Amino acid sequence: MSIEEVALSDTSSTFRRAGSNEYAFRVPTPPRIIIPPPAHNLVEALESHRVTSVAAIDTNDPDVSFLATINNGELPTQGAGLDWTYEKRRDAQMVMPYIYLGPHNAAKNRDFLSQENITMLLAVKHAGTPVNAAARVANEMGILFHTIDVRGSQDLIASFPRITRAVNTHLAQVQQRVWSGELPLQHGKVLIFCESGNEKSAAAVVAWMMEMLDLDFLRAMQFVQCQRFCVNFDDNLKIVLRTYGDILNARRQVEAAKRVAVFGANGNIGQSSHVPNHQVGSKRTINNEDEDMDMVYAETDDVLRFQGRDYVPFESVD
Repeated sequence: MSIEEVALSDTSSTFRRAGSNEYAFRVPTPPRIIIPPPAHNLVEALESHRVTSVAAIDTNDPDVSFLATINNGELPTQGAGLDWTYEKRRDAQMVMPYIYLGPHNAAKNRDFLSQENITMLLAVKHAGTPVNAAARVANEMGILFHTIDVRGSQDLIASFPRITRAVNTHLAQVQQRVWSGELPLQHGKVLIFCESGNEKSAAAVVAWMMEMLDLDFLRAMQFVQCQRFCVNFDDNLKIVLRTYGDILNARRQVEAAKRVAVFGANGNIGQSSHVPNHQVGSKRTINNEDEDMDMVYAETDDVLRFQGRDYVPFESVD
């Protein structure tokens, strides 16, 4: 038996800690997620944000593809970090021509709501927190009011699809009324808010952009921060949004597999008619799980994981 295959206590040599590294007695924590700062040439970085398509992953969701035609797909960028003042945190900022982000105070500001033609107020709040003032203002001004209660991080992840569907349903309904001449507007506008406008509601806007614009969580967070400089994505929120991004990617893969199974690789229905309907979106069998696990173990073999590492935590002392 080689020396690498036995425990340290079973060898004749003694070992000591290598280098000057100290033991850590805290609970292991995931590495921090750093949001890259805007590029040095901020103007070029902001001009690169152009919407080419807006679509939900679930084809049963309301069709909001018309949003890509608003303002020719350009997202007006404010570059909030260049001229941000403390007082602006009390106001709401436009993230996209149809989505605004701000605090509870902005949802009660009648002048702002009227000037910007806000058609819906969506409160993302901790369960039990009252938003009666904003609800009363919305009722008096004929603005649709909707609330999403969350209790924690996992509840926030579960609420993202509901928030996205609520926003899309409203924008689609308003657009139908605009096209019919019922409303003298160009399109609907939703103000998503929480108590501060910096945490839950900011995460909800990022989640909407991740799904509808197919952006990764870092780029979506960076863009929202360029519009509202005071947003606060702490480590917990970053992990929540990264996890939600993984969920969205998995959903996209499932939907793509369903389309291939039904329509074929070339998108022509009937080419994959030999695939039984029950296999579309079917669960994995035990045999499939075993095969998947074998692949995982093969890809994460210790030799591959530790190859190229020159750090040795312990060294022998004869």
